[in-house]
Amino acid sequence: MELFILDMKHLPDMCPMFNPEVKHTFFERSSHMEEVAAKLDVKIVLNMGVAIEHNIIMVLEAPSVQAVENFIMEMQFSSFNVVNLRHAQYSEDIMKKL
Repeated sequence: MELFILDMKHLPDMCPMFNPEVKHTFFERSSHMEEVAAKLDVKIVLNMGVAIEHNIIMVLEAPSVQAVENFIMEMQFSSFNVVNLRHAQYSEDIMKKL
């Protein structure tokens, strides 16, 4: 499994806290997040937000970047966020290469 970081940011007017339409979609999709992840063989390692910055950060383990891209699309994250996807490695794995 590979490691990926999703760094998602939205504008205040697209924030689920302030936009009823986005809030509805966000809660509807979020209630299925674990199910979607399991279907795509994606493991959610970390899911956190920085509300004051309108930023959501997720760390995912997945078999491929395509699996993560499918997860992003099925969750409709791009509908209200700018999504940055980064391939990452655990520090321990990097240290082994030194």
